[in-house]
Amino acid sequence: MINLNVGLAFLGSNNYYAKELEVIDKSMSLLEKKYKDENINLISNKKLNITKEDVISTINYLKNKNIDLLIIQTSSFCDEPIFEEFLKIKCVKLVWAPYEEFKTGDVKLHSLLSMFVAGSNMHHKYEQLIIKDWLYGDSNLLFPKLNNYLSATKALKKLNHSKIGLIGKTAYGFNNMTYGLDEAKERYGFKTESFSELNIINKAKEINDDRVIQTFKDLKFKKNNIFVDNNSIDHTIRLYLALKDLIEEKNLTALSVSCWPDFQTGYEITPCVTLSLINDVLKIPVSCEGDLMGVVTMIVANELSKTTSMVYDIADILEEKEMLLLWHCGITTCSLMSNKMEDLKIINHPMINRKDSTQKRLGCSFDGSFKAQKVTALRLSNTENKIFSLSGDIEDIDVKGFTGTRGWLTNINILKNPISISKIIDLIIKNGIEHHLVVVPSDIDEQLKVFSSIAELEILKEKN
Repeated sequence: MINLNVGLAFLGSNNYYAKELEVIDKSMSLLEKKYKDENINLISNKKLNITKEDVISTINYLKNKNIDLLIIQTSSFCDEPIFEEFLKIKCVKLVWAPYEEFKTGDVKLHSLLSMFVAGSNMHHKYEQLIIKDWLYGDSNLLFPKLNNYLSATKALKKLNHSKIGLIGKTAYGFNNMTYGLDEAKERYGFKTESFSELNIINKAKEINDDRVIQTFKDLKFKKNNIFVDNNSIDHTIRLYLALKDLIEEKNLTALSVSCWPDFQTGYEITPCVTLSLINDVLKIPVSCEGDLMGVVTMIVANELSKTTSMVYDIADILEEKEMLLLWHCGITTCSLMSNKMEDLKIINHPMINRKDSTQKRLGCSFDGSFKAQKVTALRLSNTENKIFSLSGDIEDIDVKGFTGTRGWLTNINILKNPISISKIIDLIIKNGIEHHLVVVPSDIDEQLKVFSSIAELEILKEKN
């Protein structure tokens, strides 16, 4: 669990009424109540900083507290020269003007004006913009924006503290996902540890039979939805338990799994259902095909949306309807699907060995459609400081789509700007975007804007 350290500093002057109106106590109480259950540590000396010496004292208090995000409140009017001292704390900084309670008579705080003055001075005086964004009041102009900054900061911090297990190498044929990984590690700070598929298979074979039987019961799959043999189910559960044990033993944040060919040749299985269980039941992000940047994107998407995501391909388009098909061969998350996981069909992989009558068809894959909802499909680029992102609506139409897990996306936009299928393909091809997109069941455009800002990434969009 990632804890976020949020520093607060309060600025004012003796000529105004921040102390008398208890601005600091009210502000701290407001935030403590809002974030008491969200692993957010609010750190402040609760002192009204009036002089430069006050600010230096506050900075000395905060600088050894590993502050991830600093909120500087103009509790009342304050002088710009003391504001520049906060350049000494290296993190994202927001400025917050509290609500002016008294609307008539002599001005009591002048907090809004002070926020403008400070912002203007910092903009003109420093190449490094000290203020990333602003907050106001105690509700609509405070929490929605602050929530986005907290989520984005936590996502970056989580990446920096992530240890991702690599099960095998990138799947054969998908070299486009191998570029720039060393640079990405350096950029985001995550670590990786590699494991062989054969080692994992051997661990799966050693799992206690009683544990396998009990786990299958706990998962509550419905017999009339299972269209594979018992051997495939047994291997699926064993592999799930072997990966679960590995995650716990190595304290892994996420997995990137090369789902073929070794799991087919070495264990007669396709691991789509196994990986879905890791993602959905254990809440451990997992990408297939050995897509490291896919699971890195999942970590970010999950934190921004507070739900679970999965990697999908754009597998088909309906040009006349301006729709595209998000699809994969059987990996999923329940947050996207129309049914609970135990209600989905479990089938043999829809493609592997389908044309070779001498080979056994292999399970286990899921088959089902997304439910109607808003989704975002995104990817952090492997090699450049770019994000590709689409938002839109999943719509049920008479064209079913390919066997596997799937959903037709319509009303497609980038940051609320409609975009055609032709322009989407243009962006993907001309920017070398890898074929896996992470799909999350919500519109996270606003969160992505904030994340891209603090991570210094460009969200790709159609050029005018």
